[in-house]
Amino acid sequence: MNKINPEEFPENGFVIVASKHERFYKAALECAESVKLFYPEAHITLFTDHEEWVKPTDWNIADYIITWEVPKHIRAKLWALSQTPYKGKTCYLDADMLCQHEDIEFVFDQLTDDLDLIFTKIRPYN
Repeated sequence: MNKINPEEFPENGFVIVASKHERFYKAALECAESVKLFYPEAHITLFTDHEEWVKPTDWNIADYIITWEVPKHIRAKLWALSQTPYKGKTCYLDADMLCQHEDIEFVFDQLTDDLDLIFTKIRPYN
């Protein structure tokens, strides 16, 4: 796999991390696919700690898949937050999420210049 060329990445993008179990990797691909369904121009980087899970067809879903130096740890997602390839804003998505609305394209507008981080409220039905 190629190393990241920072010049190739857009200003904003999505990061999804799948570690430890292949089922999380498959869920991450489904999450990415659901984002692209509503926001085809979205740029998605997927981090995984198992290169052997990556199939050639996965590149039709994720724009970039990173396998090198990803920790084999349940909290690899915390490591990946600091590894974002995006120069502007990064939206981190849990692997087990699904996008259900076209407003996903406006997610980067929600983080104003005076904030570094936003968390969404976890609702009881989640």
